[in-house]
Amino acid sequence: MKAALVLLFAAVFLNFQVKGHHVVGHEEGCASPDEVFDPCGPSCPPSCIGVIKPGTLCSTECVPGCYCRDGLVRTARGTCVTPRACRNN
Repeated sequence: MKAALVLLFAAVFLNFQVKGHHVVGHEEGCASPDEVFDPCGPSCPPSCIGVIKPGTLCSTECVPGCYCRDGLVRTARGTCVTPRACRNN
C-alpha cells in the first residue's frame, strides 16, 4: 500500500513536470507582444476556429503557456488578431 502511494505521488509530480517543459520560452517571455504567459491557461484558448464555429468542447485542464492578450484570438498561423480579423486569416 505504501509503495502504491509513493508511485501515485511520483506519477502526479512527473505529470506536472512534463507539462511544464512543454512551454517554449516561458522564462524569456512570449514570442509576441500580443501574448502573455499564463501558468494556468485554458486547454482550448480562444481562436479563430471558435469564432467562426462556436461550440467547441474543451476540458477544464490547466495548461501553462503563452496566450493571446484579452480581446485577441489565435489564428491557424499562430498569430493573435481581433475576432473581426478572423475572416481574413
